[in-house]
Amino acid sequence: MKKNWSRLLSTASFLILLVLFAANTLRVHTLGMDRKPSIWVVLAIPPALSDLVFGNRDGYTSLKAVNDVFFASVPIGPINGATIDQAILAVMALNPATVSSETELLQHSDKGTVDLVKISFRLFGYNTVSPLYLYFSLLFLSALVFALTFNNPFLHTVLGSFLLAHYLFLPIVFYYAQLDSVLDTRFLPVLSMIACLQCILFVTRAKFTVLELVALSLQVGLLIFVIHMRSTTLWQVGAVVVVTLLALGWLAYKSDFRLRRGVLQRFIPVVIPILFITTGLFGLAAYRSVAFDQRYHREEQILTRPVWHNILTGLAYNPAIAERYQLKVDDYSAIRAVGRITIEKGRASEWDASGGSSNGFSKLRWAPYDRLARDALLELCLHREPGQCIATVIYYKPLSLMRHLAWLYGFRDDIPDVKIYVSADVGDVVERQLDVLRASLDRTGLQFRLWDPIAIFVVISFAIILFATNNPPRTADVIGGISFTASTLLPILIGYPSVHTIAEPAIAIAASLFSGIAVLLGCGVDWRRASKHFSRMKCLG
Repeated sequence: MKKNWSRLLSTASFLILLVLFAANTLRVHTLGMDRKPSIWVVLAIPPALSDLVFGNRDGYTSLKAVNDVFFASVPIGPINGATIDQAILAVMALNPATVSSETELLQHSDKGTVDLVKISFRLFGYNTVSPLYLYFSLLFLSALVFALTFNNPFLHTVLGSFLLAHYLFLPIVFYYAQLDSVLDTRFLPVLSMIACLQCILFVTRAKFTVLELVALSLQVGLLIFVIHMRSTTLWQVGAVVVVTLLALGWLAYKSDFRLRRGVLQRFIPVVIPILFITTGLFGLAAYRSVAFDQRYHREEQILTRPVWHNILTGLAYNPAIAERYQLKVDDYSAIRAVGRITIEKGRASEWDASGGSSNGFSKLRWAPYDRLARDALLELCLHREPGQCIATVIYYKPLSLMRHLAWLYGFRDDIPDVKIYVSADVGDVVERQLDVLRASLDRTGLQFRLWDPIAIFVVISFAIILFATNNPPRTADVIGGISFTASTLLPILIGYPSVHTIAEPAIAIAASLFSGIAVLLGCGVDWRRASKHFSRMKCLG
């Protein structure tokens, strides 16, 4: 009887997870995200077609003829799936014999989205909705692997809370022009968050099975693929590294720092995730060295995306640095600040060689420029403004993040720090986009609210399952979940907080709140004792 009851509760848990995943896909469709492709997907289509249809073997480049026909077929104005599909058909109608072998390099961003488009075209057909199908297929498989590996009520609650927060965040993605789609590269790290959490939880296990090892390898594979598409996803690797080091330190402390056989055996599951990840990263680097066109390695275009440029841009959140160096959250002001510091250090020739002196930075070479941005950042934070840089990381950025989360979760009316995006170069474009976002959410009533009816339903449902199973969560699982949530702050503290960059912490923190409340209601309250006390009070009445 008890076994049947346990099986019934497990089935109910899986059903809730399935409903939440279905709700995500339904919301994407009702919003119209499947009819409005991400600009990053659109840019990846010509190189994908160049390879799949015309056999272009110059890695991650686009045939010039394909590029020209594709974009000539896209009408001026807002893009939609139907017009992009017509452009795809126009390219596929070309005669391969007449297509020149001349190729063009891709933009200064990560190139992995080309593989996302190529795989999706092979699996689901040559249309703009295929990459979206692939995103949700990967999300489903990642969630399924997690749910089967950790078939217990608490971790199902955590997974359900993640899917719930993902569902609530979708309208912000769609209505904000800086995102538009879950396939925007800024949002893509969310796709591997479940995989990252599984790696962290594996570290806390004393033993593992072959199937758990296979599941881990699948999740690590997804993580590496997402890093290929968005290099800033490396923060998740950093999270696994930190948890691994803490776990090793704790085990060493418990063993009085004596290396006995039993202790060494316990070290094995702790280091396996990071070994898998390290192997994957080396494999990715080796693949890029062979697959990428050699012009990328000669720095005619940057291999992935600027890193130091974006870190330096985040210093705009410090009012003192922003005023002294005329910094805003836009590329132009950051480039000017780098140029100013580089020239002041007597490296004007390097600045000119990087294209920094070109009109409107039109000939900027991003690879050498990003190295100059690194040197400028180090000059600022190690010599000129060390105190202000520290204040930016420990005060200004966390404060802005808290304000953004307060707005997102419904505790604040206005979007914070809007003026930080307004500059002479780009005007108030971002400010107007944020106004549209806010107006759209108000009009549709699709704000991210922690007390949304579906959130209340999910929390109560999992609380009932936790109560019925009478199986409190493992302390190690709770610590792993908290560590993962805390790690989502890394890209914000290194980069900067804004509506289009806070998806990871916003989803993780909300998921932690949902699962925490469910655990509190299901395991933290003795409802049997409370009901007896209530019945006794009624009798006395």
